[in-house]
Amino acid sequence: MFGMGWGEILVIGIIAMILIGPKQLPGVVKQVAKLVKELSKAREEWMQAIRSDKSVQEIQRSFNEINESARDPMKMTREEVEREAKKLSDAIEKAVEEKTISETTEVYAKHESPEVTTGKIRKNPNKPEDEA
Repeated sequence: MFGMGWGEILVIGIIAMILIGPKQLPGVVKQVAKLVKELSKAREEWMQAIRSDKSVQEIQRSFNEINESARDPMKMTREEVEREAKKLSDAIEKAVEEKTISETTEVYAKHESPEVTTGKIRKNPNKPEDEA
């Protein structure tokens, strides 16, 4: 209630009892409660009047339009960045895959089964026979 805790309300009650006295305290509490109720009702009526005012509604509508128009470019930009990131990711994956395939092909080409020539097994099939 009004941002006060139970301890604060208790302290206010004790001070009120000391200042006002126990006989008059119930009447004062009723008057304060009535005042709070009237203020709350007046506040609600005031808020309702503001909500129903055409100029306030127009301002609210303008605010909502501005808010939406500010969100649209951000949404479009985010979607565009996500599309470009996906394209880049796909391109990187494709390049890595092609590089892996070419490296694998090179490894197999270097380590082919040894050639048999004149009954000798060459140690390195990539070097000519006279160097081996």
